[in-house]
Amino acid sequence: MNRRRQLEQQAAVDEVLSAARRPATPDELRGLDAALAQFRTGPTPAPHRPRRRRAPKAIGAALGLAVLVGGTAAAAAAGALPAGLQRPAHDLFRAPAPSSRHSPVPGRSSA
Repeated sequence: MNRRRQLEQQAAVDEVLSAARRPATPDELRGLDAALAQFRTGPTPAPHRPRRRRAPKAIGAALGLAVLVGGTAAAAAAGALPAGLQRPAHDLFRAPAPSSRHSPVPGRSSA
C-alpha cells in the first residue's frame, strides 16, 4: 500500500473518531428515553409456542408393526409360513397353498 493511500485512510478514520467524540445532536437523541426505559425493564419474553413433537414410541411402534406385517406378507407370498399359518393366508389373501413340505409342528418333518 502506498504512503498516499495510507494517509487518506488515516484521515478518514480520524474524521469518524472526531465525529464520535462530539456531543449527540437532538435528532440523534430522539427516542432515547423510550429506549432506555425499555432496556431497563429487561427483555420481553417471547410468546410460548408449544413444540409439536412426535412421540418416538408411537413412531417406533408403527414402524415395528409395518415391518412385522410386511415380513409376514412376504413370507406368505413365498409360501414360507408354517402350514398352520399358510392355510389362512391362502384362504384370505390368495397366497400359495401350504404344501406337504410344511410341517404343522416346528422341528418335525411331515414326511
